[in-house]
Amino acid sequence: MKAKKERLVFWTIIIALSCIVAGLLATYNQPIYTNEIREFKSLIELRGFLHADKTDEHEYQEITFDCDDYAITLCKNATNSGYWMFTYAVFETKTVQLLNNTSMTIESVAHMSCMTRICGKWYMVEPQADEIRTIGVEL
Repeated sequence: MKAKKERLVFWTIIIALSCIVAGLLATYNQPIYTNEIREFKSLIELRGFLHADKTDEHEYQEITFDCDDYAITLCKNATNSGYWMFTYAVFETKTVQLLNNTSMTIESVAHMSCMTRICGKWYMVEPQADEIRTIGVEL
């Protein structure tokens, strides 16, 4: 009886190890990520992506789908397509004169948009209109 139990344990271990080895062999040389993130190769490729992407066709809705939602959606779609793009916010600072001859500086987010790089050159992408602007800085 003891020998029968030991054989059962032995074969259970062999089967478990076989399953582990089969799983390892099935995933060997498989990439960790299905999409590698990379820069756009050219302005033509960026324009092609923007033409195919439908983020700009969303209806603008104050609060529920405004500039930050457009930017986040476009960046997410770019990443899912294998491209490198990120959001940025433009801050507007205003100085307000108060009644007692003092002033107060108010800082608020004016707009959120996207940015990407092609061949070391930075480009701003307006996700609501698919407009591309060169920043002119090369790194």
